[in-house]
Amino acid sequence: MQANDWKTAKQQAKSLSLICPNAPVLNYMRGKIAEQLGDKQDALLYFQKASEGTYTFAVEPDTAKKIWYARYENEHPERTAEALELNTEAMSALEAENKRLKQDLEYEEKYFTNPKTMMWVGTGLGAGGLAIIGTGIALLLTSGSSDITPSPNGYKVDDNSMHATGWIATGLGAGLLITGAVLAGFYGYKYKKSISKNTDITLNFSPTEFHFNMTF
Repeated sequence: MQANDWKTAKQQAKSLSLICPNAPVLNYMRGKIAEQLGDKQDALLYFQKASEGTYTFAVEPDTAKKIWYARYENEHPERTAEALELNTEAMSALEAENKRLKQDLEYEEKYFTNPKTMMWVGTGLGAGGLAIIGTGIALLLTSGSSDITPSPNGYKVDDNSMHATGWIATGLGAGLLITGAVLAGFYGYKYKKSISKNTDITLNFSPTEFHFNMTF
């Protein structure tokens, strides 16, 4: 065992067990060898046998303590000092991650994706887009012909700029209208879902009456 030659140690311990198979110290050593070889089930069996042998064999208190602790450590690996330390570290890391995610969500909700706010922003954009479209149509109706017309040398720009302005205003208004509609629809849906999470519906039936309660 001191030379870390665990396979040879296993053979030697097996030979010694033919002399005294119930010796607590020998079974403890066999359990430690099995641990090193990765045989956890065998290790547990040897530690259990060693601990039971402490009732009938003379064993020093410190040795008995090691034997019983080895048994406990293998029967309850999740309760060992090392496991508890790892669990504590894992829990601390998880708490830190949850705290970070919570802060991110709070920041995002406050500054970016508050559903109710974004829904009204979308509604405002859509209304503004409609107003600009109306202005653009009015310019088109009052401006006459197009400002840009084909000519033998390419295109000719007329002096009447109201027509071009009308088309620009109509296009800009249409873009704002579409953007506003998407925002209002998407965040309106999210806002509706957030309200529904807090909705409590209660139905009470009796032979003579019916109650329906909805609370927010």
